[in-house]
Amino acid sequence: MRSSGDNLMSVGEVSRALGITRRIILNYEDKGLIEADVKDGFTGNRYYTTDTLTRIRTIRVFQNLGLSLVEIKSYFNGSTDLTPMIEHLEEIRDELNLNIEKLRERVNTGDIEFKVTEIPAQTIYKKDLQRTNRRPSQGASKDGHSGCNAALFIRHEQAHVFYRIPA
Repeated sequence: MRSSGDNLMSVGEVSRALGITRRIILNYEDKGLIEADVKDGFTGNRYYTTDTLTRIRTIRVFQNLGLSLVEIKSYFNGSTDLTPMIEHLEEIRDELNLNIEKLRERVNTGDIEFKVTEIPAQTIYKKDLQRTNRRPSQGASKDGHSGCNAALFIRHEQAHVFYRIPA
């Protein structure tokens, strides 16, 4: 489907390039924020151009500024009054400026105090446990978790087991 001259990237390539998950990209598609530039009808693979990559970066910037996906979609579609969005961004800016000013005051007044604390040496043991049930008919393991990864931490005679159960 792709030739070597195409400037197309797969979902996986885009996710690695931008440091986001494939699910985020597919969610943007589901919400109508982006579209695959090429979709292989046989395999269902999606491919994106650099323009779509730039659009995803813009979406991420807007999200980091506190805008919802609905607001971002309205912005891209030109179907929103920009005044409320500008007011929302100005509120965020004002809050950030206030926090910056408070930090400057603390630095200028010498109100910041650093304290170094020494922690006594401790022995911590960690053991990674992994169990997978390959056949669903086997049911759950003795600890009640089927196909989970567990990490066991022992510190000062206390044991903690953390389970990561696959979705």
